Amino acid sequence: MKIKTKVSLASVLFGLFFAGPVISGRASTAQSTYTSQIEFLFLLVVLVSILIASIVFGLLIYIIIRFREGNTNTVRKPIQNGMRLEIGWIIFATIIVVSLFAASLPATSSYFTERDDYDEEIRVVAYQYNFTFTKENGNTTTGFVEIEVNRVYMLNITSIDVIHSFYVHELSIKLDMVPGRYNIVYLQVLVPGTYEVHCAEYCGFGHYIMEARIIVK
Repeated sequence: MKIKTKVSLASVLFGLFFAGPVISGRASTAQSTYTSQIEFLFLLVVLVSILIASIVFGLLIYIIIRFREGNTNTVRKPIQNGMRLEIGWIIFATIIVVSLFAASLPATSSYFTERDDYDEEIRVVAYQYNFTFTKENGNTTTGFVEIEVNRVYMLNITSIDVIHSFYVHELSIKLDMVPGRYNIVYLQVLVPGTYEVHCAEYCGFGHYIMEARIIVK
């Protein structure tokens, strides 16, 4: 078996070795309207990264084996002009970037497109080191909020001191909370349960204890 074939097989096995656990580990029930889109983007980026890593490491291994010291069967030719190779890599990288950008448009659009069909607005205010939630009826809670499954909520998010981040991993939501600025995200939870909210932006000594809960009934 030729060296090229061995290296190609090794690269494919390398990619499958890392891609398999990633795909199986990300298979989960959609818990919000964003989950499937974010999961798709995550898998796409990871698989593209594995593909590129497989190509790079495959070529690296091939070069190390073929052009190793003491291998007298290989003729070493000086590279006079690598323009075609450079153009090829530029085209390859451009295709990947444009493809990832196009694939991210649906998720970006659903995140930031204004909607008129929401059922209720909830104002979320962050401060060192907690979250408060105020509903349309004036009811304000600290550290937790209760909402109903399948209803659409407009979360109006801001901060009153420093920059925080509203991060709910299971619901695929992460949004900056900036003093003096209001960011909006629409939330529709599809599965009842309790979801943890964390601050994903370092905001001071108590950053690690800044959390809340979204209770979906």
